[in-house]
Amino acid sequence: MASTGASAGINNLNISGLDLNSLLTNITTQEQGRLTPLTNKQTAYNSQITSFGILKTSLDKLNTATESLAKINDIATTSVSSSNTAFTATTTANAAAGNYAVAVTQIAQAQSLISTSVASETDKLGTPTTDRTLTIAQPGLNKTTTISLSDSQTSLTEIRDAINKSDSGVTASIVKANDSSFQLMLTANDTGLKSEITVQSNDTSLDNLLHYETTTPANNKSTQLTAAQNATFTLNGIAIERQSNTINDAIDGVTFNLKKLSDLDTTTTPSTYKTENLTVSKDTSQLQTAIQAWVDAYNSLQTTIKSQTKYVAVSPGDTTQSTGNGALLGNSTVQGIQRQLQSQLTSIQSQSGTLKILNDLGIKQIATGTDQGKLEVDTTKLQKALNEQPDNVKAFFLGDGKTTGFATQSSQYLTEVLNTNNGLIQTSTDGINTSLKALSKQIENTTNSINDNIARYKAQFVQLNTLVSQLNGTSSSLTSLLSSSSSSSK
Repeated sequence: MASTGASAGINNLNISGLDLNSLLTNITTQEQGRLTPLTNKQTAYNSQITSFGILKTSLDKLNTATESLAKINDIATTSVSSSNTAFTATTTANAAAGNYAVAVTQIAQAQSLISTSVASETDKLGTPTTDRTLTIAQPGLNKTTTISLSDSQTSLTEIRDAINKSDSGVTASIVKANDSSFQLMLTANDTGLKSEITVQSNDTSLDNLLHYETTTPANNKSTQLTAAQNATFTLNGIAIERQSNTINDAIDGVTFNLKKLSDLDTTTTPSTYKTENLTVSKDTSQLQTAIQAWVDAYNSLQTTIKSQTKYVAVSPGDTTQSTGNGALLGNSTVQGIQRQLQSQLTSIQSQSGTLKILNDLGIKQIATGTDQGKLEVDTTKLQKALNEQPDNVKAFFLGDGKTTGFATQSSQYLTEVLNTNNGLIQTSTDGINTSLKALSKQIENTTNSINDNIARYKAQFVQLNTLVSQLNGTSSSLTSLLSSSSSSSK
C-alpha cells in the first residue's frame, strides 16, 4: 500500500499563523479510514483460506480412515501364534482358524554358475565378428534372452554390464581370485528348479568361457556352484513342494516363509524332520483398531470444525463482533458438510444382519457437554459384535462396495468434497481467492484516491499559506504607511 504521509515536505505551512499541518493530519487520518473496512475484509478472507486448509487436513485424515474401512475385507481377522525357528507365518483376511504341524525338509535355492578363469577383466575375449550374441535361457520358465555384443563388449566387465542391463532373469558379477584370475558368476534371480540357467554364445571364444547346459554336461565350460532346488515341507503330514521359500497358496489366507531346515529327530530310523506347531486363531484386533482409528479421525474433525466456527459472545450494546470468532463462523459450506456427515451416522445399512446403524456396533454420538457431537465407543459392545458377527461387521462397512455400506458411502462423499477440481473445499477456496483478487484491486484504487486527495489538499494549503502570508505582509505595510503619514501631519 502506498504511503500517504500528511506533513512530508510541508513543514512551513504554519508561517501564516494558520495551523494547516494539524488540519492536513486530521484529513489524512479520515482519508486512511476508508481503507480500514477493506483491509479488515482482506484479513478475514485470508483467515478463511487458512481455516479451509485446516479443515481439509482433517477431512483428508477422516477420508484415509474411511477408505481403510471401505477395504475391510483386506483386514485379517486371525493371527498366528508360534515360536517356530524353521519358518514364520502370517495371515490375511480370508484365513481360517486351525492348528497345523509343519516340518521344513528343503530350502529353495537359486542356481549359480562360475565361468572359466581369465587373466584380465578388461581384455577383449571374443572372436572379432559383426554378429555376436549371448543367449541366456531358463527353459523351465520358457524364457530366453538374446544379448547382442559388439567387439568392444567382450571383456568380463562389458559382458557383466550387458547381462545386468538385460531382462534375462540372471545377475552377473565378477569374482577376483587374484590379480591374474577373474571369473564371471551368474546367479538366477529366482529360486527353484524352473529357474535353472543355460548359457550359450555363437562366438566360439565366449562359448568356451561361459557355456552351460543340463542336457549335455560334458560340453559345459562354466561350473555349477549352487544347484537350483525347490522348497519342500510337510503340512499335517502332506508333502508340499514350491519354487520359492515364500508360500502363500498351501492354506487359504496363510503365508509361510521358510527360513531353515527343521531339526532332525535322530531317534527314528531313518531320521525324520521334527514338526513345529502353527496355531491360527481368531483375532479381531486389527478390525477394532481400524474402527477406532475412524472414530478418532471423526472426533478430530469435530474439534476442527468447532474451533473454526466458534462464536464468542460480546457484551450487550457492543456493535462489533469478537476477534475470537472462528474464521468460518456461519459458513454454509462447512455447515453442509457437517450435516451430511452427521446424517450418515444414522444411515441404515440393510445388508448386515442386525447391525443396521453405528449404534448397533457400540458407536454413538455424545449428546451433551463439551464433547457434544463427537463419538464414543462402547468397547464391550463393539468387541461382542466383532466376535459374534465379524462378517456382518464387514458387510455393514463395505456393503456391495459400490453404493451401499457405511464406509463405502462415506468414502464416496468425502472424495467428492475433497476433489481438487470441483469439490466443495476447492470451490470455496477458489471463490475466496477470486474475492481477494478483486479486493486487492479495490484497495489499490482506494489508496491511489487517498494519495491524490492528500496531494490536492496539500497543494491548496500551500497556496492558502502563501496568500495569507502575502496579505499579512500587505497589512503590515499599510499599517506602517498610515502610521508614518499620521506622524508627518502633526
